[in-house]
Amino acid sequence: TNVEQTLKEEGLALATGRSTGQPFPEKYLPEIDITPELGDNLANRFQQYIGILRWAVELGCFDINVEVSKLSSFCINPRQGNLEATYSIFAYLKKGLPSKLVFDP
Repeated sequence: TNVEQTLKEEGLALATGRSTGQPFPEKYLPEIDITPELGDNLANRFQQYIGILRWAVELGCFDINVEVSKLSSFCINPRQGNLEATYSIFAYLKKGLPSKLVFDP
């Protein structure tokens, strides 16, 4: 994916294994995050990723709704921890946990 390519260019990778069993890192609270604020380029990337994740929620990934909503409130002044939390959500989505969405017309 585009997120994976971007991380690979920076020498990073999406998390794998047990840590991807939930959208947020364990015990992460974005409202008390004190990591450094992002520069303009990374803040822009964070905003783009939040837009992508909002569309994922609209298209049926309801299990990440709360996490995406919490992070959305930091679009004006995101921090490094907020960006890393978006990476965690993408890793969670990549894991492809079994889920079904059924519509009854």
